Amino acid sequence: MNFKLVEPTSNKPEIPDEQHENKINRSLFTNQSSKSIGLSIMEKMGFKVGDSLGVNNNNAIKEPILIQKRTHRIGLAVGQNKTEPMPTYSKEKVDDLKKRLVNHSKQQVEIKEVRKIMKLCLEMSGEYDKYLEDSDIDGVNELWRPYLIESESSRQRYKFTTVKEKTKQIPTTIVDLVEDLEQRSSRLLDYLRDTHSYCWYCGTKFNDQVDLVTNCPGRSRDVHLI
Repeated sequence: MNFKLVEPTSNKPEIPDEQHENKINRSLFTNQSSKSIGLSIMEKMGFKVGDSLGVNNNNAIKEPILIQKRTHRIGLAVGQNKTEPMPTYSKEKVDDLKKRLVNHSKQQVEIKEVRKIMKLCLEMSGEYDKYLEDSDIDGVNELWRPYLIESESSRQRYKFTTVKEKTKQIPTTIVDLVEDLEQRSSRLLDYLRDTHSYCWYCGTKFNDQVDLVTNCPGRSRDVHLI
């Protein structure tokens, strides 16, 4: 059995471009032959072309509000008040803002990395299983204890049911608990290398220290990028 695909046809007649443009630009008020249904209903209710809408017709606007095309990204109200000039920023302020944004972004990356290193140290040390048994957070090594404190703080916060109770509980973060992220990260990495023969940048746990020294480029991040 053979099937033949038939293109769907539309009963709607095609409108030439010129005729289409005329329909868009023509007025529904002055052209009586093409008066809109809405205008006819409004006229039956007492509306006359040229009048304004609303209860107080004396002070109401009679012309439609024109739409202004915006090609820039400044605020809508900029330029309405002629007495307030547009704000200008010096090159020094712009450079300072860029620098602060870069430093903030860099700090966020460092926090995420330190958090992951702390989690790995906690798991490899075996202290996490012990903590689950006795819930003694003081028995956790102070190097990665901030990760556990932060996790428990966030978990306790979300136990509350109401928004008001949640806002009262501000979770403790690693930034609040660690003064020097770079120094703490260095100590954590040294622990992984010296105790577990693990290189964070290689992402590998070596057999022993000899295997680590032989096959790992070094302790710093830079030597791993070469």
